[in-house]
Amino acid sequence: MAENNTDDLLRIIWKDDISKIDKHLPQQRETLKTLLEMEKPEITLKTGETSIIFEKDLKKIAVIIPRMLWDEILLPFVFKRNGEVYELDSDNELEHWIVDRVLGFTTCSPFLLESYQRRGYYYPYELGRFRKEFPSLVVVAVTPVILEDALTEWNETFE
Repeated sequence: MAENNTDDLLRIIWKDDISKIDKHLPQQRETLKTLLEMEKPEITLKTGETSIIFEKDLKKIAVIIPRMLWDEILLPFVFKRNGEVYELDSDNELEHWIVDRVLGFTTCSPFLLESYQRRGYYYPYELGRFRKEFPSLVVVAVTPVILEDALTEWNETFE
């Protein structure tokens, strides 16, 4: 019984520590269209503070994507570390396509996403290239995927 209480306490502390580590992440991501319509584009972070989005970064994305798809892209791009590589934390194929297109991994049209094969992972230098291209649109989560997976597994074990 005491061991169970200790495990519960450790799980609570660990979960709380992880949530504090990634407070720089956006509270909610915004569509490209919404951000382009703002006079001063910004997003709210988990801390409640705001982060400015550079208009030039938004315009670069807008040139890549047809206007009719601007509502489908949520920004900023959030990457998570998974071992030695980074993964885009999104299920949106169009967002993956943008990253792959900018890095030169695809040449297909955004209208042909059903035939598009996403890369799925990026080495640090590739993420650096993408971040250099869009400095205000890239956020990297500190919590690695492997740590989140371990926490999930631990929670399932003790439920």
